[in-house]
Amino acid sequence: MNVRKRFYRQYDEYKVCIVDGEAVRDSRPEGDEEFGEWSIHAYFPKLIPENEIWLEDDLQESEYRFVLANAFTQLRRLESGATLDAAYKAGNTAEERLRDAGDSNAGQIYVRKYVQIGPITVWLVNGQAVRDRYYVPFIEGGNHGRYVWIPADEVWLEYTMHPDELPYILVHECVERYLMLVHGWKYSRAHKFASNVEYAQRSRGRLSIDDAVAAILRTIHAFHSGKGWSV
Repeated sequence: MNVRKRFYRQYDEYKVCIVDGEAVRDSRPEGDEEFGEWSIHAYFPKLIPENEIWLEDDLQESEYRFVLANAFTQLRRLESGATLDAAYKAGNTAEERLRDAGDSNAGQIYVRKYVQIGPITVWLVNGQAVRDRYYVPFIEGGNHGRYVWIPADEVWLEYTMHPDELPYILVHECVERYLMLVHGWKYSRAHKFASNVEYAQRSRGRLSIDDAVAAILRTIHAFHSGKGWSV
């Protein structure tokens, strides 16, 4: 797998590297674990070396200091014997406090409309503004089923993602939203299912917006007809 890794900076014993996030997600290197804006060895032990922190190339440089504060907090907690869950919570708290200090100036949330799917408006949004104002772990996209502060008739996708990758995230968020809001599935179950649908599309190569909408409608139709999942 070629993740196009390049060295960014050295902090003590840790190397910070920039990688092609889309390439990592396309390969799905460790099952259901999903690579987001950044990660460390603890989450991807088969992929990320112990002494490295990976930032994806779609992440805006204005956010580097926030996510690195999160990463180093988690690393230090893990070094002191904390559980991964405890380290994760501590890292997010550290990042949230830094963002709340008022130094970030991300601007407006909405960037532009991406596509209309029936009553659902899909927006490209400023991920940094969302993380500043609502939820630090917001990554790639979201929907009302997962985040109540997203309007029920909207789906949000991060505008900084590579255009070729947006259709896959569109499939994921719309399928996840449907399962949670229409069928009452819990997030963990809906997210896992949506990830499988997304990966099935990634494995087929490049996806257009029209192809993504068709995949969403096929999946919804399969549930309505009682035939189960179809991609």
